[in-house]
Amino acid sequence: MQVILLTPKQVVEHWRTIESAIASALKSSVGESTTYDYLTWLQDPEHYQCWAVQDKEKIINISITKINTYATHKSLHLITTTGINGGRWDSYKTAHHTIEDYARRRGCRRIEMYGRKGWSRVLNKLEGSQNEKYKEVYVVHSMELKNE
Repeated sequence: MQVILLTPKQVVEHWRTIESAIASALKSSVGESTTYDYLTWLQDPEHYQCWAVQDKEKIINISITKINTYATHKSLHLITTTGINGGRWDSYKTAHHTIEDYARRRGCRRIEMYGRKGWSRVLNKLEGSQNEKYKEVYVVHSMELKNE
């Protein structure tokens, strides 16, 4: 397996595959963004990154990350990771160490992920390359306000 940080040009070249993966992930979102938003954002690799896990000639996982800059530190936000073409969670675990290294090189203090409660079960089994562990700090929820 090979983990590739795609360039903006490669994102465009593989957009049909990437868009399908993002669209699948967006089904669990609350409508904050569209696949077109991601296409636009991924043209700025300083802020947004697209990772592909390739097994032989086939892409089996797409992950989208974003560098968040806070007043006290930088963090790599794992926005989404989606298995495709038969890719399973193990294909993301393969990518995680590569993404960790990237985060460290970019001066990030942590990797963060907002998601459904069920992600805790998955992330609790993942160990960083230096034996780091994810811990649940909080889960983000959203309430839609009604117009009167």
